[in-house]
Amino acid sequence: MKIDLSNLYRILSIFFILFYSRQITHVICFGRHRNEVRIKSKIAYYTIYLFWTLFFWILCLIMGAACGVDTTFDKILYFVDLTNGNEEYVEAGASKEIDDMVYLTYYTKREIDESILCVIIQDNKFICEPYQLEEVEIKQIDKKKWEIQLDGEVLGSIEIERNLLMRKICYIWDKKKLERRYKIEN
Repeated sequence: MKIDLSNLYRILSIFFILFYSRQITHVICFGRHRNEVRIKSKIAYYTIYLFWTLFFWILCLIMGAACGVDTTFDKILYFVDLTNGNEEYVEAGASKEIDDMVYLTYYTKREIDESILCVIIQDNKFICEPYQLEEVEIKQIDKKKWEIQLDGEVLGSIEIERNLLMRKICYIWDKKKLERRYKIEN
């Protein structure tokens, strides 16, 4: 029997956020055995409860990012990098290979145009140099989809998603075509 980690993560997160926050707040406000009243103000009670709720929420986000189940914490870090750093884009972790396709994900706050998409390809030394993609052309198919071509051959596509404050750029490379191109060049 295989356990779905995403559902387990959600159950544990809800349990930590709701149950532990309430328990710690009650111990602080009413004592260990709930037989005394240390804090009488409702504002103080809800402030303490809010603090512990946020604390466990952030802890659960970190736990989800470490397990690879939830990417919310990672997206927050990407946004901070883009806001405070001098980068135009941020790479989102390692590449994924599904069937014969290689997925590379990036985030940016800039408007998407051909120049930023070409810069990302040329800065990626694991794709650009071995497969000699310096002269790659990018053509827009529709508002959210672009096509990567070299010498008239389609090597992959680019999908754009709009997140709240950033744009997600997903490069989908056809691994067979890239390897065939590598063999022809060498």
